[in-house]
Amino acid sequence: MSKRPESESKTRKDESTRSKRVEPGEPEFEDFAMESEDDFDPEESIFELDPFVLPGETMTQEITPIGFESPLTDSDISKLESKTSPGTESQDDDQEDTIPPGAAKDEWLERQTGKPKEQEKTASQRGSQPRLSYTTTEIPLTSDERRMLFEYEQRKKSVKKESSGDRRVGSVIADKYGIVELIGKGNMATVYKVKSFSEGKIYAAKTTRSNASAEDLERFNREILTHSKLSHPNIVEFIETLKLPDGTKFLIMENVKGISLHDVLEIHGPVKQAENIWNILSQICDALDHAHGRGVIHRDLKSGNVILAKKANERMEVKILDFGIAQIDDLNALKITNPGRSVGSPLYMSPEQCQGDELTRASDIYALGVLAYELVTGAVPYKFDTVYEIMKSHCDPDIKPASLQPKLPEVPYIDQLERIIFKALETEPIMRFESAIEFRTVLHRWIERVREEKKRLRALHQ
Repeated sequence: MSKRPESESKTRKDESTRSKRVEPGEPEFEDFAMESEDDFDPEESIFELDPFVLPGETMTQEITPIGFESPLTDSDISKLESKTSPGTESQDDDQEDTIPPGAAKDEWLERQTGKPKEQEKTASQRGSQPRLSYTTTEIPLTSDERRMLFEYEQRKKSVKKESSGDRRVGSVIADKYGIVELIGKGNMATVYKVKSFSEGKIYAAKTTRSNASAEDLERFNREILTHSKLSHPNIVEFIETLKLPDGTKFLIMENVKGISLHDVLEIHGPVKQAENIWNILSQICDALDHAHGRGVIHRDLKSGNVILAKKANERMEVKILDFGIAQIDDLNALKITNPGRSVGSPLYMSPEQCQGDELTRASDIYALGVLAYELVTGAVPYKFDTVYEIMKSHCDPDIKPASLQPKLPEVPYIDQLERIIFKALETEPIMRFESAIEFRTVLHRWIERVREEKKRLRALHQ
């Protein structure tokens, strides 16, 4: 409440001590609701000022205390004080020496002052008290200020190690990024959401786990080298690599906002709309063509490594992630995988990958075929109880996936789409498409045929 001059406050205090007897639990002014201690929210109180004001920032509003409009004027108060001062007798035999509680208070005030109580403003009329702002577009934050703000926010929001069980959450990487939270953990690496102090943007940071083997570290180095070679809208963007004094490396990447194709299929089922099939597969082809053109073979293409993101009024965007086991066609590249040893996800592995043979671009084309089959049916072509049975199905030319036509009669020209997918799934690499761009070309012929058929049907119904 707003304070009166000291002299008036003292006089009122004396009067209150002598004459007020408010009933227990009954507020003196019932219409002015005060928050109880239990309901007090420091975030909503203008008396709770943020103690952390960064250098270079200014508060954009002056602090004004909450004001309470008393129904009494100064002359009213003086009149009341004169009536209750020592040695003064009341001229009204009905004069009460206490302020009654509840609704009777208004009648009492009217009798004492001869002035009806004015209607108080409602909460909506008064409006909410304006909040303080510590940000301004005229004075941007510096890197040091963003770091200070990050460290403060970690304390304020209680983002501690215990929240994720990871000791790195809340720490700083090379004085450039603050680790905000854990995104996920794999067998080899951990990925964090980080905030750049220089830009204020959110990125993803990947690093090896503390118990990583020498082979895991080599694979991570390969992934860093791979990402540094790639720059394409459909591949997660490489930002930079940081190395700490203790030797720990962080791969800073674009933070992709979206949902994995694997989760889309789990939640919504197979994709049967022709345009969506084209949009997803064509963008994957574009990404693979870019990688293959720079001597990079993904070797682990699967629905879990494909992220779908869609903004309002924009087409669906596909991003390929995780080049952790990618192979680089370079004489100086690291040679990690031992001959005869297979690396990848068995459900998507090509026959040559299952057998541990040398891999080529055709291996990614095979994985693309598996992914395309899964996209339209909701299931991979070969799924058995053991890895051995899965690999055997990939390698045996006599074992073929189930036909798409009985399952997807509603998909236009499903026979043509089936031939495209099955060609990518040929056991012999030489029988598959020669490149991702060739896969895309024949897929484009299919979608153009679908579009022409739709135009023809619309014309018939007009």
